[in-house]
Parts: sequence; C-alpha cells; structure tokens
Amino acid sequence: MSLANSLYVALTSINVPTDQAREVVDALEKKMTNEFANKSDIALIRADSAASHNGMKAEFAAVRNEMKAEFAAVRNEMKAEFAAVRAEMKAESAGLRADMKAEFAAVRAEMKADSAGLRAEMHALQNRLLIQLGALMVVLLGILPAVRSWLGW
Repeated sequence: MSLANSLYVALTSINVPTDQAREVVDALEKKMTNEFANKSDIALIRADSAASHNGMKAEFAAVRNEMKAEFAAVRNEMKAEFAAVRAEMKAESAGLRADMKAEFAAVRAEMKADSAGLRAEMHALQNRLLIQLGALMVVLLGILPAVRSWLGW
C-alpha cells in the first residue's frame, strides 16, 4: 500500500471527512513530488557535483601547468639576462684592468724619470759641493801660512 493510501485510510478512520482527507493527501503528494528530493534527484546532484569537481581539477591542473611553463620562461629569461650582465661586467672589468695597468705603467715611468732627474740633480749638487770644498781647501792652504804668522805659531 502506498503512503498516500495509508494516510487517507488513517485520516478517514479518525473521522476526517473524505473530501478533506483527499485534499490533505493530494496536497501532501503535490508537496512531496514538487519540493522534496528523492534518491534519483540526489544521485543527479552527486553526478553533477562530481562532474564539476573533475572539471575544476582539470582546470586547476591546466593552470598549474601554465604557471610552470610561465615560471620556466621567466627563469630562462632571467638566466639569459644574468649571463649578459656577467659578460658586460667581465668586459668592463677587463677594460678597467687594462686602463689601470696603463696608468700604473705611466706613473712608474714618470716616477723613474723623476728619480733619474733627482739623481742627476743630487750628483750635480754633490759635484758643486765637492768643488766648493776643494776651493775652500785651496784657499785655506794658501792663507794658512799667513794665518800662522799672524797667530805666531
């Protein structure tokens, strides 16, 4: 026996008029068929939910793969940029080293020339001093006898 028949029998057994019992059963049946979910409705919802879940999984996997590819591209671009910067810095430092070597060589040559000039000046001063000392000795030796006589030695 169906639920509607059982309900009808129960209502009529407690002296509810048949028209009213039929209205209650019809209203309940209408409510149950239009507003309540049954097993097949729930199965459809589950299937739809599983399909949505699988679709989202696939979409997330696609986004993940796309991001991996994008990150790999950025990583490769950065590697290339870093290599270019390294090469540029290497060339700059090599140029700077060459400039510094040339500058140091020029400073060394200048210092060498300056020290050679100083040596020549010192040698000339030494010679002048030696000549002046010799002249002084000659003068002293020349006037020494006169000084001796003045001093009475």
